[in-house]
Amino acid sequence: MQFVLSAEQEELREVARAYFEQAMPIDQAVPRTGLAQDGSGWEDIVARLGVNTILVPDDLGGGGGDFLDFAMVVEEAGRALADLPLVGHAMAVAALRSLCDADADGIGRRLLGRIAESSARPTVVLGDIGAELANGVWALRGSATSVPDLAEADVLLVRAMTADGPAFFEVTSPTAGLLARPVETLDPTRRFGDLELDGAPGELVGPDPDAAVSRQAEAAGRAVLALDAVGGARKALEIAVDYARGREQFGHPIGTFQAIKHKCADMLLKVESATSAAEAAAWTLGSGAGGAAAEQATVLAKAYAAEAYLAVAAELIQILGGVGFTWEHPAHLFFKRAKVSALLLGAPEELRRAEADRLDLLPSTL
Repeated sequence: MQFVLSAEQEELREVARAYFEQAMPIDQAVPRTGLAQDGSGWEDIVARLGVNTILVPDDLGGGGGDFLDFAMVVEEAGRALADLPLVGHAMAVAALRSLCDADADGIGRRLLGRIAESSARPTVVLGDIGAELANGVWALRGSATSVPDLAEADVLLVRAMTADGPAFFEVTSPTAGLLARPVETLDPTRRFGDLELDGAPGELVGPDPDAAVSRQAEAAGRAVLALDAVGGARKALEIAVDYARGREQFGHPIGTFQAIKHKCADMLLKVESATSAAEAAAWTLGSGAGGAAAEQATVLAKAYAAEAYLAVAAELIQILGGVGFTWEHPAHLFFKRAKVSALLLGAPEELRRAEADRLDLLPSTL
């Protein structure tokens, strides 16, 4: 597999980096975590970069871009430790596009159009939820924990079990029978929520009998997490190198010491390898390969990039020394974000074991 970033994609990356450096500078990352988010960050990036339109087909008012285009923005958001609902957005658009493939005139196309015109902020809910039809109205009951971007979403794309099998439903938030609670995690740079549905009304979007739609949504979510990890790890490496060049011990920059050189070299290797894996996964999603190829690429990219991010963030703290252990420095935010990302949508060891099992690589037990 070979792919090369286009000139337009490189330009988009540069524009996105300039935007985040101005709007969300890394030296303000710690103060930002103590501020109540009002959603204006998403509104601003929509207005400035049109991020909501990239993944939506052009015949629905979108930009008609592919996932590798979207990746350019996600990586830069990761560099800035930005609190933006990119995971939920990507998962919802991926699910809706899959549903539209089976029903070209259904509600999914209408939802995609609303996303493109910025009148809907979606996220995907995959939990223990059931749906019953009574008097022509679907009622959803159940719960889901640690839903990404729940606080920002006004449209929930909920997977629920019906008498005929699993299906996806549109649930407007807020609505009767819906309780969304913010949940604190180790990562203060992003927001998650627990959801309870007790008879909440939903509109049927489409069936998901073989879980293909769910898997496509999860693949998109894992790709975003991998790309976010790449951006964060690269910024952590840059901070570590800049500090090593300027900090002196015994009359020499600590970057001249062999131990620090080795640490930075190992960090660079992990960042570059993770970048290749994450962007290859984005390319696979954007190429229309879909199915098993996209699932495998995103599973392996997420597993590797998550571990690389954790390792690089930990080394950043060590290179910074005492400074890295202070709450005032953003080093701990990189590490916390990396740790939570590693657990979302499957921990690395779980993903590798599942993929090995799918490929029948695990030894059979006697």
